[in-house]
Parts: sequence; C-alpha cells; structure tokens
Amino acid sequence: MVERIALITCEFWFEASHVLAREDWSDEQNDRVFGPCARLHGHSYHLKVTLRGAIDAATGMVINFNDMKK
Repeated sequence: MVERIALITCEFWFEASHVLAREDWSDEQNDRVFGPCARLHGHSYHLKVTLRGAIDAATGMVINFNDMKK
C-alpha cells in the first residue's frame, strides 16, 4: 500500500509594535543609537506555515486546520 502524502499551508497576518531603547539612557542617547526605532513603532508580518505528512485514512486530513491555527 502506498502512503498518501500531502502538503497543507496556512497563512497568517499580524501586527506587532515595540521600542528599541534603554531605560537607563536619555532620550537623546537612545535617538542617536536606535534612530526612529527608539520610539514606539510597528511592523506588519505575513507568516506562511507549511506542513507535510501522511493523510489520515479516517479524516482525510494531514492535520486539522483548527489545530494548525493554534
């Protein structure tokens, strides 16, 4: 019997923000070292997760989408 293999890909988009600064430095020193990143700023991310595996005979799935999203 030949094992059936499949790929499943989920895509996720999310936003995150942060500051690059040292609390023990002045604002001026943080600005010199970290530039614009010394102030709160954000980034947009696009993440693709691909899994490869055997297709489960009972479900017809490699993994349940809900489990993958967790």
